[in-house]
Amino acid sequence: MALSEVGNLVFIDGILNHMVHLDILQLNLRESAKNFGSDGNLILQLDNDPKHKARQTVVSFSLSKQQLHTPPQFPDINVIENLWATLETAIQKHKIRNKTDLKQVFAAKYLQMPRKSWLNR
Repeated sequence: MALSEVGNLVFIDGILNHMVHLDILQLNLRESAKNFGSDGNLILQLDNDPKHKARQTVVSFSLSKQQLHTPPQFPDINVIENLWATLETAIQKHKIRNKTDLKQVFAAKYLQMPRKSWLNR
C-alpha cells in the first residue's frame, strides 16, 4: 500500500494460507504499484502473521523488495488495520443477504472511501 493509495482488491474463496497469499502478491503487487505511480522501489509492509513469515514468502520477496515488519493489529503503524475498521463500519450500514451482496458492497465502499479517513484514523 502506498501512503495515499491501496492496491488491488482481491476476494478469496476458501482459506488464505501462505501459498494463496504468495499468489496474490505475485499476481497483484506489480500492477498495484504501477497503478499508484511507483517506480518499482517498493517497501512491502508485513506484520507477524504466519503467512508473511512462511519460508516461500520470505524467499520470494527477500531478494527483490524492501520489507517493513510491524506488529500485528497495531493501527498506529499498520494503516491496513484502519482501512479494515473503516470498511467494516461502512458495510454494516447495508443489508447483506449473501456473499455476492457482500462482495459488491465491499468493492463499492473500497473504491469510494476517502483515503484520509483511514490514514489518520
